[in-house]
Amino acid sequence: MRIIICDDNPVERNLLKRYLESIGSFTITEMDNASMLIDNIKAFPADIIFLDIDMPGISGIEASKKIRTFNSESTIVFVTAHEQYAMEAFSVYALDYIVKPVTIERLKKTLGRIISNKGTTNDTLINIKYKQSVYKVRQEEIILVEKNVNKCYVYTKDFTYETVSSIRKFEEMLDKNIFVKTHSGFIVNRFKILKIVPSKYLSYKIYFSDIKKVAHLSRSNKALLGLL
Repeated sequence: MRIIICDDNPVERNLLKRYLESIGSFTITEMDNASMLIDNIKAFPADIIFLDIDMPGISGIEASKKIRTFNSESTIVFVTAHEQYAMEAFSVYALDYIVKPVTIERLKKTLGRIISNKGTTNDTLINIKYKQSVYKVRQEEIILVEKNVNKCYVYTKDFTYETVSSIRKFEEMLDKNIFVKTHSGFIVNRFKILKIVPSKYLSYKIYFSDIKKVAHLSRSNKALLGLL
């Protein structure tokens, strides 16, 4: 997934980039003015554009209007210190409007919405063999995968699939922008995490918003979820 951050403030750009890198594996390009952004998008379309509004020269709103004349596919997210432009921002089909200071929790919600809005294309569906049937399941609906002896359990909000597929197989199939292997026995959807709590016997316990199941996070993998 290619992401562009366009903001004339280098401190704000760097903070947003560090947050994104802690959340997933993205190709991130930084730009400090909207004219450069427009020219770049014409040649190399991005999946997501994080765009400031108040910048010298062309504003973020003006830039997004020009981008929309030739590009309707890139997801635009405004990141700004000014709340008053929200209505105008959504007129150019921006997906979200984040008011600074940005937090990693707010950014995760935005990325979760973007990934969910991709829809049920073939790229988002995986096959899970359950008993005598094969189910097509949207990756975004999977909360976690747990290894238990010779089986794996795939948890969604409404159903749990039992399968003989290995956890390594799931690690290969699942989108690395969404899923992270936190422990030898767990792969979790980073956008479904409610909280991460230190554990007395294990390094951390991971709790989720939609199910009561708890996953483990080993000390060696804590940086994968932005814990330093």
